[in-house]
Amino acid sequence: DALPPLVVVTPETHIYRRIAKVHTTPEDSFMEIGCDYGITVDKIQTSIEEAGNVSKEWPCETKNEVPIDEKEEDDGSSAKVSCVGVDRSIESIDIANERYPKCR
Repeated sequence: DALPPLVVVTPETHIYRRIAKVHTTPEDSFMEIGCDYGITVDKIQTSIEEAGNVSKEWPCETKNEVPIDEKEEDDGSSAKVSCVGVDRSIESIDIANERYPKCR
C-alpha cells in the first residue's frame, strides 16, 4: 500500500530543504512548487540519484521515438521523472535551467 502524499510547509527555506532531503526516497516523485532558482530540486535529485541509482538525465526525444501522447501502450521506453520544479517566474526558470541543466 502506498503512503499518502507528504506536503511540507516550513517557516524557513533551510529547514524545508533539510526536511525535503531527509523525507524523499528513490521511490518517490518530488515536485517543488515555487522552485525559484532550482537549488532544492537539484539537491533532491542528486540525493535520489546517490541513494537509488536514478539517472539525472531528462528523457530526450530521438528521431525514432514516438511522442508520448501518440503511444498506444507502455513499451517501457519512457523514463521516470523523479524530481521536477515549477515556478511562475520565467526568469527564475531560465536561471535554474542555466545553473542545473540536467534538472527540470
